[in-house]
Order: sequence, then C-alpha cells, then structure tokens
Amino acid sequence: MNARPFPWANVDSLKRADVVALREMRSSMREILDEREALRALSELTNVRLGLELRRVRRASQRRALADGVEVRLAPADDPEAELILELEGALAASLVSRALKRPPPRLMAPTDIPSASIAGALAALLAAAARRGHRGAPLVARAAGPSTGTGTGAGTEGARAEFDVATFTVLVEDEAYVATVSVPRRAVRREAPWNADVLESLGTTPLEIPLVAAAWVTTHDDLAHLRTGDAWIPEGFPLTRTASGWAGPAWAAAPASEYGVRVDLGEDGRAVLRGERDELPWTPPRESRPTGEPTMSEAQKNEAVIDAMGDVPVVVRVEIGSARMLAKEWAALAPGDIVALGRRVAEPVVLRVSGTEVARGELVEIEGEVGVRILTRTHGGA
Repeated sequence: MNARPFPWANVDSLKRADVVALREMRSSMREILDEREALRALSELTNVRLGLELRRVRRASQRRALADGVEVRLAPADDPEAELILELEGALAASLVSRALKRPPPRLMAPTDIPSASIAGALAALLAAAARRGHRGAPLVARAAGPSTGTGTGAGTEGARAEFDVATFTVLVEDEAYVATVSVPRRAVRREAPWNADVLESLGTTPLEIPLVAAAWVTTHDDLAHLRTGDAWIPEGFPLTRTASGWAGPAWAAAPASEYGVRVDLGEDGRAVLRGERDELPWTPPRESRPTGEPTMSEAQKNEAVIDAMGDVPVVVRVEIGSARMLAKEWAALAPGDIVALGRRVAEPVVLRVSGTEVARGELVEIEGEVGVRILTRTHGGA
C-alpha cells in the first residue's frame, strides 16, 4: 500500500474571525427571524421554487455594494438597532417583483441598468411580508430601500466606519442562480448564542442522553483514591426505595458536570415523569460518606506536603442510576408531567461520576436498613 501526503492544498482555508462571525451572526438572526419560514413565505408570494445556499461569511470594516444591487433594511419594530441589511443583485430583485405581480420576469438586464425606485420599494414590501411570517418576537418592518451603496450614504445611516458581519448567498429561482448578501452591523450582533427550545429543536434527530442522579455527596481525593472493588459507600438520605420491579422515587436529570438538574419521579414501570423543577442536586457532607474500611496513607506520602494537601481537597461524587435518551426534537417538545422512557433499567449498574468523569461503577445494596453503593469496578484512576 502506497502512502501519500494529505492534499492540504485542496482544503478550503478559513479565517478564525470568519468562523466566529458565522456563529455569532446566526445567533443574532435566530433571535429575530426564522429563515426557513421566511424563505417558504417568499416562495408562496412569488409562486416560484426558491433555494438558498450559503457561500461564505466574512467580517468587514465596511460593506462592498453589489454593482447593480438593491438594498433593503429590515428591523424589529421595537428594536431598530437589530437590523438586517439585505442586498440582491438587480436581476434577482426584478425577477422576484415580476413574479409576485404575475408578470413575465425580465430575461436580460444590461450591466449598466440601475433598478428603479419602484422596484426597490416593491422588493422591500415583498421581503417585509415574507419576514413577518418568519419573525420571532416583534414583527419586522422595512426601514429603507434603494440602490446598494455599501457605505451608508444611500438607504442606510450607519456611516462608513461601521463594522459588519456579511453573509453571501447563492439564491436559486427555479434553475437560475443569483447573488445576495445579508449584513448585520457588529453593534447588533449577540456575543453569546442563546439556548432555547427553538435551538434544541433545530438539532432534529440528533440523539441526546442525560444521566439521572439519585444522590451526591462530598468526599476527598484521599478517600476517592483509596476506593477499591468491594468497598461500600452509604449516602445519607438516599431517596429511592426498592419495589417489586426495581427502584422508585425522586431523581434529577442533570448533565454530567452540572450541579443543577431537573426533577423527575421514577416509577416502578421503569419510566420517569418530568416535574420541570430546576434545582441544585442533593448532596451530603463528607462525614456521612466514608467507605467501609478507613484508608491510610503511606509514610512516603505523608512526607510530601503537596500530596498530603491534595488529599483533603473536596470533590462531589454523583450517583447516577440510569439515563434518559431521546431525539433533540423530542426533548424540545417536553412539558412538565410528560413521561420519559429510560435508556436502561434503573440502578443496573449505577455510575459514580466526579466533575463529568466516570470514576467507578457499582450496585445498590442494603446495609443494615440503609441503601449504599458497592463498588464493582474502577473505571478511572484506580484498580
């Protein structure tokens, strides 16, 4: 078999700033507009099949106007700063307006042709109508329309020194391809992506799994390091009770490294009822969470001040008694009172996790009337 160098020269080269610009721009637009719904509405208004393909996103100190383009500015009625600046090449503007008016679209436009004010106004009305159907929050209104300028001396008011995130698209009208851009002033761009039901739903059929936590306790690195197979931990006030078919009681659906979770009630049938209450995970103090058999440190370790100090650093150990796994769109549709199917039977086996890392697996056992966790295997940092 012949080995050849990877053809790096054929791989697209991207700037880090452009990658960040794309993420932040999508985050900002998602707050005010559902682009898929808006494109669907525009297809209905023009009675033509439309397609949209993103070509690139760049960060620019000022916009470069399309040579024969039409510029339309849309913004939420209650937030003029969060505006979208749309530029369409003149032929695309004329085609969309003509089709909306049920007239034959122009077959050819000379490079020197400048779209008229009437075309710009009609395009603004058309885009605003489509955007209103896809709006999120306040309705979108057209603030200005006219020939593309790229600097702010025409339809806009931001001035030549404004910074923009500019996305360039190929717009398909039936089988014809055109160019369009969407610009967002940097002052209106969100720096942090929102997380809400719409974003979760956009993940579609992506499977997402979240652990179910029954208890958590604070211990030390010393105790954790000396944890061995066969040791048993007894968290105080373990909330689950044994039933004929397994375990039942309260638990929390919480991400692996999170200190907070959503309350669920486990039933005897292996399902969980979502309560919708977000709360801090229950935990017990270290004096209630010692393993059976007191661990000891060697004389060599006692002579190491740093090692000795690290032994007393507290850690939170979580007892995960199962997990819930569903598609992202199914998670987004949940409401308090809904039933969630579990990925496996409760407590077979339990997982002990520290700061998102699995450290051991065990089983629930009864120790003199209390529920404890007997270690079956160490899965990280121990035998």
